Amino acid sequence: SLIKGLGEITTGRIENIANDRDITIIQACKVMADKANSVKISKGCNKIYDIYNNQWDYSNPAGCLKEISEQFHYDKYLSTKFEETFTERKENVAQLIISAGECNGEKDGVSKYLQQVSLVTKSDKDKKDDKMVLMSIHSAKGLEFPIVFMVGVEQDILPHKLAMADDPYEGLEE
Repeated sequence: SLIKGLGEITTGRIENIANDRDITIIQACKVMADKANSVKISKGCNKIYDIYNNQWDYSNPAGCLKEISEQFHYDKYLSTKFEETFTERKENVAQLIISAGECNGEKDGVSKYLQQVSLVTKSDKDKKDDKMVLMSIHSAKGLEFPIVFMVGVEQDILPHKLAMADDPYEGLEE
């Protein structure tokens, strides 16, 4: 795990404390650290609590993400846990930090960035039936829709005339 001593069971207990006491996960980490029987669990919970209770510059979301990543030694975790895909994952984290930089310099930049990201995520996951989805043919390939409108299709473009040249029946299937 990212933090020694904090596996799924401990994480579940922390969530339960937060729900039962109507407190934040960070506050629940402190409660768990104080009552834990294990030194590893106590140290791990205190680490989370201490990191998140730093004085953060909320006008610099990229700096906040970078600092959190460094304090949790996230690169080391990725390299250990995901040897084969480490480089790609490290680049993804770098891109996340860069995208957070779009809100740098704004008051409550962290909140604005999180709102922006949650809106994108919400629209990506929104599965209501009463909406229209606009996408390219390439991105729609393999998806199933009850009704499809193809706009701007011209003869010899779809299907492409080269696909039809050799064998028209096989070209249509491709």
